[in-house]
Amino acid sequence: MSVLLALPFLLSALSKSLDSGFFVRQIQRLGFLPNSVSGLLGVFILATIWGITASLLFGYCYDLIVPLAQFFLLLATLITALQAWKQKRPSCGCYGPGLIVPPSISIIVNILIIIGLNTLDISTCTHNSLRTTIVFMLIGVVLGRFSQTSPLIDFSPTAIGKIWKTKSNHEWQIVAFLSQECDVCHLWNPVLNALHKHYPVQVFTTTCTSTDIPCSSWTRKKMLTYIEAFPIILLVHNNIITKKWNSPPPQNLLEQIQKVHYAT
Repeated sequence: MSVLLALPFLLSALSKSLDSGFFVRQIQRLGFLPNSVSGLLGVFILATIWGITASLLFGYCYDLIVPLAQFFLLLATLITALQAWKQKRPSCGCYGPGLIVPPSISIIVNILIIIGLNTLDISTCTHNSLRTTIVFMLIGVVLGRFSQTSPLIDFSPTAIGKIWKTKSNHEWQIVAFLSQECDVCHLWNPVLNALHKHYPVQVFTTTCTSTDIPCSSWTRKKMLTYIEAFPIILLVHNNIITKKWNSPPPQNLLEQIQKVHYAT
């Protein structure tokens, strides 16, 4: 029973640890904490999830871990419900970028785990069991820290090297995901118009406005299935993503694109 209850924690720990930057951005979107604190909180939560996983997998420290896990799940359930109501995202991000889980499913799973934890017999901590739990928590700290700036495995469908099929027959093209609520996205509009003179540009956004470049209007739900943050600008070569930008446009953008183009 304990191994079955450990499985959701293990999947969550692995997925979040391999790309903790995605998890930190989920925390930042809640708007409760400054970005500098969100990174530290993300690592702390990952360490906690790894500790709970170790306890449930090996049958250690139930008297300590079970109440902690139940409190953690109650808090996560409340945040997931708030996030679903406030942001209306198709995925709660509860299991990291590797597992796309709707908020409603995550809440149901959390409630079932809380009930299941009540069935476990009390298992007290010993020095050896506590040592094993701490080792797992340190694994969470190390993985979470090193994957914040650069994911160990990029699960995003817009990751470099992923296939991005378009209806265009152009060898080189630029694909842009923009949002009307994103201030940085507005900085890209004149840049993309200028780039359109050199490369085909396709813009995906929730509301197309008058523009000189092709634009496709997607529903917000469909956009958020592919994009965890805006803006996302992709350089695509023969349906393969070769470069990606997710920040304000650099001054030498055309030079960067041409460097990749002529090096290929």
